[in-house]
Amino acid sequence: MPDKKNLILIPTDFSEACNNAIEHGIEVAKAYGAEICILHIINKDTKVYLLKNKLNPEDLDARLEDISKRIKQEHKIKTSVIIRIGSIYNEINKVAQEINAGLIILGAHGRTGFQKLFGSSIMRIVLHAPVPSIVVQKRGLRCGYKNIIFPVNESIEYHQKLEWAAKLHFAFQSKVHIFIFKEDDPDMKKRIRKVTSAIKEELLSKGIEFEEQEAEHESNFSKQLLEYSVSKSADLIMIMTNNDEFEPHFIVGAEEEKVIYNTSQIPILCINPS
Repeated sequence: MPDKKNLILIPTDFSEACNNAIEHGIEVAKAYGAEICILHIINKDTKVYLLKNKLNPEDLDARLEDISKRIKQEHKIKTSVIIRIGSIYNEINKVAQEINAGLIILGAHGRTGFQKLFGSSIMRIVLHAPVPSIVVQKRGLRCGYKNIIFPVNESIEYHQKLEWAAKLHFAFQSKVHIFIFKEDDPDMKKRIRKVTSAIKEELLSKGIEFEEQEAEHESNFSKQLLEYSVSKSADLIMIMTNNDEFEPHFIVGAEEEKVIYNTSQIPILCINPS
């Protein structure tokens, strides 16, 4: 994990998606020789859950310790647990900074978990995260992140994505699939071509296998991106979170749910420009 401690932070509310996030974290930790920290934030949703199920806060502590013990015994990965009281939006990122995590893995579970880790709630965490976040649903990691989708537009903020593409390639022998924004304006097209060339040159210099394809039309890039991702059996889609990678309203509008909750449940690596 670039420039950070080799530590993966995984928040959980014990839902199926959060359990899957832990399984993703285990495989990533194995690939990097990393440690894992399992986090639960006690908020009003937790208190309602405890009351409804006639449980005490100590029961949550015991569940976290059971998860930690299993990971240590079955996978020989150093694992710690943290319980905090507060807002999931504030505490997750605060803990990530405190422990100097290199990556956050979030389980996005729609409305099935007892905490509100879905839609715009997830994006509130992702957009303020001090490190990249992988957002997963219920789909398992399969054989690692073998096929990575790398969207490209005219933005020059691609270096962090390249850094992570290289890290993932060397950990999982990944192939990068470049998907290029379609633009008919000559000046914009020229800029996109220049950015694409720079990205390909960097991938070649690192010995990373890749292929490229341009979107068929200018409109609805996010839909085309997801269709392309499915056609390539994608294991991961990499995005920068604030450079209009999809459409200008992507980050603050309904497009976020189309990507995060894609029906193929492809995990999304979200990177905030540093």
